[in-house]
Amino acid sequence: MNSPGLLLGGPRIGKTALLAQLVTRYHRPELGQLALLVDLARLGPPERLLANFEREVKRQLVAHGLVPAGMAATVAFPKLLRYVRTWLQAQPDRRVLLLLDDVAEFLVQDDALNLRYVTPLMDLALDTEARFKPVMACTKWPLATVPFQPVHLGPLLEPADAGAAETLLRRPLESLGVVFDDDTAVFWTLAETGYFPHLIQAVGQQLLSHIYAQPLPAAGERPAYRLGHKDVREVLHAAAADICAASQDLVAEAPDHYLAFLLLSSPEVHEQFGAGQGGGLLSVELFAAAAHYWPQGCQGPQAWTMTATEALLGRMTAAGMTLRSATGRYFLTEPFWRRMGSAEGMQAELDGFAANRVGDGIPSAPACPTPAPKIPMLKRLTNGRRRL
Repeated sequence: MNSPGLLLGGPRIGKTALLAQLVTRYHRPELGQLALLVDLARLGPPERLLANFEREVKRQLVAHGLVPAGMAATVAFPKLLRYVRTWLQAQPDRRVLLLLDDVAEFLVQDDALNLRYVTPLMDLALDTEARFKPVMACTKWPLATVPFQPVHLGPLLEPADAGAAETLLRRPLESLGVVFDDDTAVFWTLAETGYFPHLIQAVGQQLLSHIYAQPLPAAGERPAYRLGHKDVREVLHAAAADICAASQDLVAEAPDHYLAFLLLSSPEVHEQFGAGQGGGLLSVELFAAAAHYWPQGCQGPQAWTMTATEALLGRMTAAGMTLRSATGRYFLTEPFWRRMGSAEGMQAELDGFAANRVGDGIPSAPACPTPAPKIPMLKRLTNGRRRL
């Protein structure tokens, strides 16, 4: 019940299912604990959205006895929430969790009305010390003025996520008898999705549709379906536009990974800081290169430290992005190395890295052009500025 109040994530990632699980887990009316779910996508046309939202909230509060039935039709929304406050104050163990799904359009409309609905909800949460808790879910947060703490779903690059991206791709397919020819095809797919869960799921669904469209295998052959490099290439080409957008998102979500990709892919960095071209980089060499190309990022209280460098390389290795040799040198795995583009292009990116960073420490990302009709496997989708 004390979880953050905003759930962000791409389409088909499971936000609605997560909200439904919260209802199952926390809705205990007999204990004075309510979890109320409002799906704003089901509240009718946009022009009636706010009125229908207020009507639905009133309906649920009346149904659970928080608001007198005879007053609900006429009472204004802020006064409606006073009844909720009174109900909560009557017993210290009472809680109300208000789960709002697909809120983007609702927030845009409410913002035009000076946050007529969001402000009373937030005020009640503060007044009751989160015994009343609104939780909002949407694909993209449309406002900069609403003080919710976000939980963004993706990319799967943190230590606790080790193996999660690979499992998310493999397990649903394997449950239907579909397997990859080898691990390289898996990591190619993950490389292209930027480790964003919603894209992994979307590409997985397209892989399944692709393989089901093929002729059936011979009777008795196991596993029933196999995904090879050709299958992966064709599906990734079809998903090029979404993948390009995710590549830009990863720049914003994980700029430290992006800089590490650049350093590990640059022959000039290997020559200057490492053991020569193709020789990989030690963690201390990668840190030295980062300090050279981005000196301001290695200074101050939020500086990128040697400890942070080692932790980053550990996460990248666990995610299949890098390999660590017996001598402690790190290399980009083939899918990531091949997708980084030309040595000249990567060096140009490095030379301009500090200048390309914006106020919040995130490098700017170029616009995604329309992909060419044919895209060679793991080649750049963005006209010379391939982003991870």
